[in-house]
Amino acid sequence: MFSLAKSKAAFWVALLGVLAIGGYWGLSAAVESKARGQMASLVGGATSENKALLEDTDNDGLPSWEETLFKTDPANPDTDGDGVNDGEEIKGGRDPLAQGVGDLKSRNENLISSNGELTTELTKALIDSGALGDALNGKQASLPDSFLKNIGSIYSETQAKTVNEGLRDLRYTPVGDSQAIKKYFNDVASIYLRRFSELQKIDFEIFAAIVEDKNKSENLALLEGYVSATEASWNDYKNIEAPLALKDFHERGAKLLLQMLFELRAFQNYDADPALSLLALNNRLQTRVDIAKLYQIDAKTIFGANKIVFKAEDAGNKMFGW
Repeated sequence: MFSLAKSKAAFWVALLGVLAIGGYWGLSAAVESKARGQMASLVGGATSENKALLEDTDNDGLPSWEETLFKTDPANPDTDGDGVNDGEEIKGGRDPLAQGVGDLKSRNENLISSNGELTTELTKALIDSGALGDALNGKQASLPDSFLKNIGSIYSETQAKTVNEGLRDLRYTPVGDSQAIKKYFNDVASIYLRRFSELQKIDFEIFAAIVEDKNKSENLALLEGYVSATEASWNDYKNIEAPLALKDFHERGAKLLLQMLFELRAFQNYDADPALSLLALNNRLQTRVDIAKLYQIDAKTIFGANKIVFKAEDAGNKMFGW
């Protein structure tokens, strides 16, 4: 009934604890409703199997479902035989499978999945914090901020690695007069206009429809269009020879484009790793805000300082309105 291998089901169980914190990732009411529905299907009802999972057969403070997840013996209150029962070890942050003072933190570090699947990480964090147990036993579930920060750090580090590797491919030219700067912005505008102008549906809407399982094949195809457009934009962007005078600006644009690509690919990976996708959804909003700031505010400061004026037919005029 509970299996970390079933990542999607496990994630919805884990998500209940997160929702109790007050919408840490800003999830919609529809997603929350689905999470609670999944939870009900997993532990609800009056089946004998569900009742058995909630029983503590060895009186060690851990119901049978927790014994399964911690890999402790449901018929032995002290699995590792060190004189402290399994429930007390869990509450004290100790590993119930290691004699002595082995701690769960070390166990967590050893269990971090090599492929960075955040669904597994988030589920494990909830299990180890006790929040999942509270949820299943009808108590208010709360997840310590430290667990969420740890999950967020894994996400950020994975994304940062992707971004930093991409920055190595950027190209520059020492020419930095106003004409070179104008050409640079026309080139950037041409990329965005050419690659994204025909994408009618916002990626947020597409992802929401995928989560709700509405016209899934159609929306997956639309999402693939976004990913392909972003990949093509990045290939174009990294081949621009940017003036060295705009190195900081050019790198910021590259980072945002690579972040967008990372987030959209995470959306595509929803079935395999929904926690990663939902973290990406939260970050996707900020990326959109940062892109707007870069090209609608910061770029115009550069235009003014360099006395740049685009012609009506220029891509720069169409994108920046300058």
